[in-house]
Amino acid sequence: MKLLMLYIQITPSLETVRFQNPLLGYLPNNITDFTVYDVDNHSEGLVIEYAKRLIREAENIIVLLDAQASGQLKGVTNLLTQLADKSENTSVVYQGEHEGLKKMIGIFTHVHNIGNTYDLDEIARILDKIYPK
Repeated sequence: MKLLMLYIQITPSLETVRFQNPLLGYLPNNITDFTVYDVDNHSEGLVIEYAKRLIREAENIIVLLDAQASGQLKGVTNLLTQLADKSENTSVVYQGEHEGLKKMIGIFTHVHNIGNTYDLDEIARILDKIYPK
């Protein structure tokens, strides 16, 4: 796999996780050679382990982080640690006000702050900057 899009949500409870981000349906149809996977801070261990495997196998990674300030990081911390090993090949697109998470993503050289992870035009613009056609 050449490119991994990892969508990570940090929310205060499982009930506040937003499923079916339209971006996840948009990318596979419009960008080739892409694997899309989504996790949240409430994901089970098996889901986190599979995400770690995808990270190991990817040549380049785009992480879309959607974080609420009151959410605990839980298993997401393990993913961020593994992503740190590939920080040169990882771009982070971040929305939210989670102080602990902001510190953790400070190690990545390519960080883009956005206002809405559901804004397809904004995401497409960022992707064009990262991976020009």
